Amino acid sequence: MFLITTSYKYSWCNKSDHILFAREWCKLFSNKKSWEGLTYKVFPYHWLDGSKLYKDIQDLDNVYEKYLDIMVVNLNNLHEVDHTKRYWRIIIGPWLNDFLRLIFDYYTTIQDINNSQLVTNTFIIDTKIGDQIPQDFAAFHEYYSRPSYNHFLFGEVIKKTTSIPYQAIKNIEYGNVSKIFPSIGKKSLLAKMKRAIRYIASFLYSSFLIPDKYKKIIFVSSYFNNKDLNCIQKGLNQLPMSLLFDPTLPSKKANLALRKRITFEHTDSNFEKLLHSLIPIQIPIAYVENYKPYGKLAGLFFPKKPKSIFTANAYYYNEAFKFWSAKAMENDTKLLFSQHGGGIGTALWSQEEKHMVDSSNVFFTWGWGADSKKIKNMPASKLAYTKKNISKGNPQGDILCVTNSDIINYQHSQFPMPIEKHFVEYTNDIISIHSFLSNESKKYLKYRLYHTNYGRSQWGVEEKFIESGLESFLDKGNVSFYDRVSECRLAIIVYGQNTTVYETLSANFPTMLFWNPSHWELREDAKPYFNLLKECGIYHTNVQSLCQQINKIHDDVDGWWLSDEIQNAIKAFCDQYAFTQESYISDWTNELNNHI
Repeated sequence: MFLITTSYKYSWCNKSDHILFAREWCKLFSNKKSWEGLTYKVFPYHWLDGSKLYKDIQDLDNVYEKYLDIMVVNLNNLHEVDHTKRYWRIIIGPWLNDFLRLIFDYYTTIQDINNSQLVTNTFIIDTKIGDQIPQDFAAFHEYYSRPSYNHFLFGEVIKKTTSIPYQAIKNIEYGNVSKIFPSIGKKSLLAKMKRAIRYIASFLYSSFLIPDKYKKIIFVSSYFNNKDLNCIQKGLNQLPMSLLFDPTLPSKKANLALRKRITFEHTDSNFEKLLHSLIPIQIPIAYVENYKPYGKLAGLFFPKKPKSIFTANAYYYNEAFKFWSAKAMENDTKLLFSQHGGGIGTALWSQEEKHMVDSSNVFFTWGWGADSKKIKNMPASKLAYTKKNISKGNPQGDILCVTNSDIINYQHSQFPMPIEKHFVEYTNDIISIHSFLSNESKKYLKYRLYHTNYGRSQWGVEEKFIESGLESFLDKGNVSFYDRVSECRLAIIVYGQNTTVYETLSANFPTMLFWNPSHWELREDAKPYFNLLKECGIYHTNVQSLCQQINKIHDDVDGWWLSDEIQNAIKAFCDQYAFTQESYISDWTNELNNHI
């Protein structure tokens, strides 16, 4: 059989061949015309077994710690510095963790296929290694959703670890081969001016012109709105500042000779041998060629001697922030990280949550984790904002069904969610909601597909809805979620433990939830709280139950929602996972005063 590893069409063979698709993602909804007439088989995906996935994730945590230790030595030697493991965890940790999991996934897939002895040929497109090295972590995340980059990675795994026959394709039109550079669209003059103002303001604020006593706690991507942040900073006797941002560097070419200095000890493990060959040619340019420039950039646009640094998400994609905060941490600055979304504290595992806890001095949550010394629960600043922007709704309005992202490899193995065949099943489930609703309920149904693809490749869920005859049920307006849901009588959130769930519940907006618990797995201490929602008809684990409840209450949603049973369940849930209170500004001011 001819092996096809991704939906990258330039690597596909003649249609007369018998096809083995390595993954379900080869058969995107949006490219159905390319595969529906083929004779094919989809190879069974190893991580459809949830118990295997969870065990592998735990094992990979140990692999990550091992390779973080190795990279500490490598990068300290490469850059002639002497930084701690925690310093390098802050800078390269998000990339290294994601990369190890991604390569293990692809390695296991290809080993299983190789052992099956089904493959007689496959195409591997030759590309320049230097064109496949990401500039930074954001570029890596953008490109591992793209079929062309995944084809490159699968090709490396096949060449380095298997005996699968392959044909190298050299005469492909060069323009079809993707380079790993951030996609930067054209910015309007206004957008350029706003960014220039941020550069100037950040430079002045970070300079000696503003005394250190007025900038003891620095806020970057804090998730406080500007008004609330100004109040908190005044309460801390600081100069209000909300313009610190993500200064970036121009793209730079990789220095392959320099990267050869990243070395590893001998190993008998084939997976580790693969890592040893790929890490030097895949570690982002920000951490090798641009390491010193990013250090200098961070020094220009962030303050030199803060007592504490507070962020909700800058630790992830903001490279300059990572360089700055890592250096400040080694000078005894406290790192205060705050929860920024759902899934954290409830998902069976969460790579991002672990990184935040391991990297910070204090991790603030939205209610859970009170028994931990390092974790402290505080009112959710993001939810305080959304509560003000979601009204009580319109009893005569639509029933808005809010769906999950269809980005390929979205949140790859960062926390439990439907992948591969399970994503197809998930899509079929949410489409079937229309079929199970009564004719009266169905009149008000609107599907709101995920709002953005972040510049990444997608399955093409919209095409699947249109093919199913549901185009008229798609909510295609360009209205913000807060404004749109405020026009509706009921929100149905059909993807697990996400921020939207916490936003609508904390705003006390009529909400129902649906997802398959074997796809979005919960940790044990979260299950009782979701069971509370299940017992009163808010949370459902199958489509039929969800639709029966909608049919039952759709003409008097408020009568159901405002009952004591529902309100008590919501309060108990929100106190644990979506905690808010009116005094949140003074609460935060008092807490942050402890970190000056």
